[in-house]
Amino acid sequence: MPQSWEQYARGQEAAALGSAMVAVLAELYGCEPQVESVKRAVYKATDCGAFVVFPSDAPCRVGVGSIVEGSDAEVPPVFVTYDEDKPDEKFVAEWREAVQHVEDEADRLWDEANEHDDD
Repeated sequence: MPQSWEQYARGQEAAALGSAMVAVLAELYGCEPQVESVKRAVYKATDCGAFVVFPSDAPCRVGVGSIVEGSDAEVPPVFVTYDEDKPDEKFVAEWREAVQHVEDEADRLWDEANEHDDD
Protein backbone atom coordinates (compact mmCIF):
# COMPACT_ATOMS: atom_id res chain seq x y z
CA MET A 1 0.00 0.00 0.00
CA PRO A 2 1.52 3.36 -0.96
CA GLN A 3 2.36 5.90 1.69
CA SER A 4 0.08 8.86 2.12
CA TRP A 5 1.50 12.34 1.89
CA GLU A 6 1.00 12.76 5.66
CA GLN A 7 2.96 9.58 6.42
CA TYR A 8 5.75 10.72 4.10
CA ALA A 9 5.86 14.17 5.72
CA ARG A 10 5.96 12.67 9.23
CA GLY A 11 8.80 10.39 8.15
CA GLN A 12 10.77 13.31 6.72
CA GLU A 13 10.23 15.36 9.88
CA ALA A 14 11.38 12.47 12.07
CA ALA A 15 14.48 11.97 9.90
CA ALA A 16 15.33 15.67 10.19
CA LEU A 17 14.98 15.52 13.98
CA GLY A 18 17.14 12.40 14.04
CA SER A 19 19.83 14.23 12.07
CA ALA A 20 19.65 17.17 14.47
CA MET A 21 20.02 14.77 17.41
CA VAL A 22 23.11 13.18 15.85
CA ALA A 23 24.56 16.67 15.29
CA VAL A 24 24.06 17.57 18.97
CA LEU A 25 25.78 14.36 20.09
CA ALA A 26 28.59 14.87 17.58
CA GLU A 27 29.20 18.35 18.95
CA LEU A 28 29.23 16.98 22.50
CA TYR A 29 31.87 14.35 21.62
CA GLY A 30 33.83 16.43 19.11
CA CYS A 31 33.30 14.11 16.17
CA GLU A 32 31.74 14.12 12.71
CA PRO A 33 27.92 14.39 12.67
CA GLN A 34 27.47 10.83 11.44
CA VAL A 35 25.93 7.89 13.28
CA GLU A 36 29.05 5.70 13.12
CA SER A 37 31.28 8.56 14.30
CA VAL A 38 29.03 9.19 17.30
CA LYS A 39 28.97 5.46 18.14
CA ARG A 40 32.77 5.28 18.02
CA ALA A 41 33.21 8.50 20.04
CA VAL A 42 30.87 7.32 22.83
CA TYR A 43 32.61 3.93 22.97
CA LYS A 44 36.00 5.62 23.35
CA ALA A 45 34.77 8.25 25.83
CA THR A 46 33.32 5.78 28.32
CA ASP A 47 35.21 3.56 30.74
CA CYS A 48 32.81 0.71 30.08
CA GLY A 49 33.01 0.95 26.29
CA ALA A 50 29.35 1.82 25.97
CA PHE A 51 27.43 1.07 22.79
CA VAL A 52 24.92 3.40 21.18
CA VAL A 53 21.63 2.35 19.62
CA PHE A 54 19.65 4.43 17.12
CA PRO A 55 16.33 2.55 16.74
CA SER A 56 15.15 2.52 13.13
CA ASP A 57 11.51 2.69 14.23
CA ALA A 58 12.12 5.78 16.41
CA PRO A 59 14.56 8.15 14.68
CA CYS A 60 14.27 10.73 17.48
CA ARG A 61 15.50 8.30 20.16
CA VAL A 62 18.96 7.19 21.09
CA GLY A 63 20.02 4.59 23.61
CA VAL A 64 23.22 3.81 25.47
CA GLY A 65 24.11 0.47 27.03
CA SER A 66 27.12 -1.73 27.72
CA ILE A 67 28.37 -5.27 27.54
CA VAL A 68 30.22 -5.92 30.78
CA GLU A 69 33.54 -7.51 29.84
CA GLY A 70 34.72 -10.22 32.21
CA SER A 71 31.17 -11.29 33.01
CA ASP A 72 28.03 -12.58 31.35
CA ALA A 73 26.23 -9.34 32.18
CA GLU A 74 24.95 -6.55 30.01
CA VAL A 75 23.52 -3.15 30.86
CA PRO A 76 20.44 -2.77 28.65
CA PRO A 77 20.14 0.47 26.72
CA VAL A 78 18.74 3.54 28.44
CA PHE A 79 16.88 5.65 25.89
CA VAL A 80 16.68 9.41 25.57
CA THR A 81 14.30 11.21 23.20
CA TYR A 82 15.28 14.25 21.16
CA ASP A 83 12.43 16.72 20.79
CA GLU A 84 12.53 19.97 18.84
CA ASP A 85 10.55 21.60 21.66
CA LYS A 86 13.14 20.57 24.25
CA PRO A 87 16.28 22.72 24.49
CA ASP A 88 19.45 20.95 23.36
CA GLU A 89 20.93 21.53 26.84
CA LYS A 90 18.12 19.50 28.39
CA PHE A 91 18.65 16.68 25.89
CA VAL A 92 22.42 16.73 26.61
CA ALA A 93 21.77 16.67 30.38
CA GLU A 94 19.43 13.67 29.98
CA TRP A 95 21.98 11.95 27.73
CA ARG A 96 24.79 12.48 30.24
CA GLU A 97 22.58 11.10 33.00
CA ALA A 98 21.85 7.99 30.90
CA VAL A 99 25.56 7.48 30.15
CA GLN A 100 26.45 7.87 33.83
CA HIS A 101 23.79 5.34 34.80
CA VAL A 102 25.22 2.83 32.31
CA GLU A 103 28.79 3.44 33.54
CA ASP A 104 27.75 3.01 37.18
CA GLU A 105 25.73 -0.12 36.47
CA ALA A 106 28.53 -1.65 34.37
CA ASP A 107 30.99 -1.03 37.23
CA ARG A 108 28.60 -2.61 39.73
CA LEU A 109 28.01 -5.66 37.53
CA TRP A 110 31.72 -6.10 36.86
CA ASP A 111 32.50 -5.91 40.59
CA GLU A 112 29.73 -8.41 41.31
CA ALA A 113 30.99 -10.87 38.67
CA ASN A 114 34.62 -10.55 39.71
CA GLU A 115 34.31 -10.62 43.51
CA HIS A 116 36.50 -13.24 45.07
CA ASP A 117 35.66 -14.79 48.38
CA ASP A 118 38.83 -14.84 50.46
CA ASP A 119 37.19 -16.86 53.25
